[in-house]
Amino acid sequence: SSDEEGALLYFPPSSAGGSRKPRTFKAASEEALQTFVDEVIVKGNTDTSAVPSKPLDRKQLFVCCHTQRDKRCGVCGPPLVTQLSSALGGGGQVRACSHVGGHSYAGNVLVYGNDMDWYGYVSPKDVASFAKALEAEEPGVVSVKLWRGRMGMTPDEHKAKVESMA
Repeated sequence: SSDEEGALLYFPPSSAGGSRKPRTFKAASEEALQTFVDEVIVKGNTDTSAVPSKPLDRKQLFVCCHTQRDKRCGVCGPPLVTQLSSALGGGGQVRACSHVGGHSYAGNVLVYGNDMDWYGYVSPKDVASFAKALEAEEPGVVSVKLWRGRMGMTPDEHKAKVESMA
């Protein structure tokens, strides 16, 4: 299903406490949307009850398709969006996005479920196994070989996670 026009996607930071489940917000007015942005995004208030919302029940994938600084993501990204969308069916929402850093890791894929995991060097040959792992019930790293890290992890936590997966 597609997003509702005018909806704002919100991915709570790990420091927000409570549910980290991504949500979609639909403000009744421009003023309500500005209040949400000011209170939640700018001030970091974790109370999002002022704006009606609903949880996103599927994993959210963002594929870098940026072409301005470096062509690699612009070349690698669009085919990945198409192929991942097809492979996941209803199991995830795949979106093209702009620069996420690390052109040299193209194709860059960010996966937001319970955590935000970053993957690099994802190629069309990886799509089937990548999608299958994403659809598995167990949360965690989809591919050790492609995993670049997790949002909010310290370097020591990242190192320990990599060592535990070896």
